[in-house]
Amino acid sequence: MITIEFVNDDYHQVLDALSKFRADNVRRAVSRAANRAAVTGRKYGIKEVQKTYTIDAETLRGAVHIQRATPKTMQATLQIRGPMERAEQFEVSVDSAKGVFVSIKKGRSTLVPRSFSVQGKLFARVDKSRYPIHRLYGPSAAQMFDNDDVLEAIEQHSMEMYQKRLPHELKWQETH
Repeated sequence: MITIEFVNDDYHQVLDALSKFRADNVRRAVSRAANRAAVTGRKYGIKEVQKTYTIDAETLRGAVHIQRATPKTMQATLQIRGPMERAEQFEVSVDSAKGVFVSIKKGRSTLVPRSFSVQGKLFARVDKSRYPIHRLYGPSAAQMFDNDDVLEAIEQHSMEMYQKRLPHELKWQETH
């Protein structure tokens, strides 16, 4: 959660500045700034995850849902959810003689024992017998985002955008 702290002098200046506006205009401006901050947070969170993992941005973007702020709630929320990602979403190399090499994290390509590819889908045998087989998966988007560096980047860039957009949105409300 992102919090905004005011020094006592700043608090009075903000109250004086906001007293010029109708309450519904201030709520509208705050919700618009919060929505823009949420989109920016998602963008930089995805960039930070891609520094570690070999997954494409489109897959991550699909797992991050933005619950948009309204003038009533004035709070935007990022929700990262979804199942474990299929191994095909990561960097894969198939060698018909050796098996499947999967690189979940950057720089670490690993041979999956008893693995093979069928029509672009990756499988591995459980033991030396022919069956059972199981599909190969990597971590979920929520697990990839659950990193202090990623969360810090989201918070930092979201707050910067919020502070940048709020005066602009207030000025826009004043003229319209």
